[in-house]
Order: sequence, then structure tokens, then C-alpha cells
Amino acid sequence: MASSVWAVAGAQKTPAVGLGRLSAVLLGTMTAVGGGAIRGLLLVRTPAIFGGTPLHATVAVLVSGVMVECSRFDAPTLGILAGIVVGVSLRLAALTLGWRLPGSGDWRPGGVARPRVLTPMPDRKAHAEARKGAAMPPRIPWTPPWQGSVTFGANWRT
Repeated sequence: MASSVWAVAGAQKTPAVGLGRLSAVLLGTMTAVGGGAIRGLLLVRTPAIFGGTPLHATVAVLVSGVMVECSRFDAPTLGILAGIVVGVSLRLAALTLGWRLPGSGDWRPGGVARPRVLTPMPDRKAHAEARKGAAMPPRIPWTPPWQGSVTFGANWRT
């Protein structure tokens, strides 16, 4: 829950140094994630960002965005309060409802995985007969570098 306060604090500092809105959202997110990681390390726990906590960094992005938009309309106090309320509400909803972003095991290159199609097993004898007449690709001889004529400098494995 404290990550919402960290995100608001990080996003609130950027307009003072003349950075833009995107920089404010990024800095607020990094402050929230970094603050949570430092807290976890000081308590000798796995930081929440690594421990599979639901929507930790995503909530920080949204809270920072709320703060930045409220600051844009000259209402920073409203941004602080709204950001913290939005952050705490989303974190509580994520914890109670079990909202999680997909993990690295859920992602596949190339989009949606195609369903497997079961095919009958081929006849082993027919398969072996067909392979007998097939030409094999030529073998390319390979010699490890330390056994060949390649030199890597003076006195290298001599």
C-alpha cells in the first residue's frame, strides 16, 4: 500500500526540475518499485516486485498518471489524495480478487499456441524401409580449436 505514496512522491518531484509528463510517470513508477524493493531488502524478504505480488508496478504507473494529470490541472493536493486512493483501491482489489498479470511462462513467441493435432503413428517397418534408400547429408569434419592449426596467442595450450 505504501507503493502508492512512493509513486505520488516520485511523480510530484519531476515538474519542479522541468521534466515532462512521461518522465514524471516513469520516475513515479521507478520510485515506487525501488522504494518497495528497498523495504523488502531491509526486512530481509523477497521484494514485492520479484515475489509475484499482484499488479505492483502496474498500480504504480496508474497512480503516477493520476498525480501527473491532476498536477496538470493545478490540483496537486487532489492528485496526492486521488493517487493514494486509486492505488490502495486497486491493490486491495488485486489482492482480494487475485488479479495478476501473465508471467513469463504464459507468453509464447508468435501469438496464440496452436492446438496439437494427434496423428496416427506411422508403420515402423514402412518408415525404416523408406529411410534405407534416402541419401544422408555429408558429414562436415570438425576439429576443436585446441587440436587444429588455429592459434590464439603465444603459449596457448601448447
